[in-house]
Amino acid sequence: MYREATGEAAAISAADAEIFKTGLDPLVKSGKLGALLAQFPPSFTADGYGKQILKAVLNTFTEYRLAVELRHKSWSDDPCTAEILIEHNACWVQIDEPKFDFSIASEVPPTSDISYFRFHDRNAEMWWKGDVETRKWPAQMRILH
Repeated sequence: MYREATGEAAAISAADAEIFKTGLDPLVKSGKLGALLAQFPPSFTADGYGKQILKAVLNTFTEYRLAVELRHKSWSDDPCTAEILIEHNACWVQIDEPKFDFSIASEVPPTSDISYFRFHDRNAEMWWKGDVETRKWPAQMRILH
């Protein structure tokens, strides 16, 4: 998205990460920080570059509890993914969303001593259209789920 908006590749520096961590300090000091969510788009795949980025995030934020949302099936198809997450005690997020050909497996192995669930809704027909509200099931359908 950043590239589409700016025409440039996104680059996050160590200084950017430190600024972010400084912003987290009040939550850490008060004991109110649960886990950081590292959410990746469905286009983020388990190729060499993707694994490099994932490891960089895990290493950069190692002092925090991390929950990692990987949404492309290449991650659940690769047994190394669980190993990487276990090595960093990072939670593999369980995702409830419509299933597409590229979607991650419905169940992924536990990789941490915490669990993190994301409930995105399941309206596949409207998933790629509109906004967060139009992707939801109509009210009468939500009652049935």
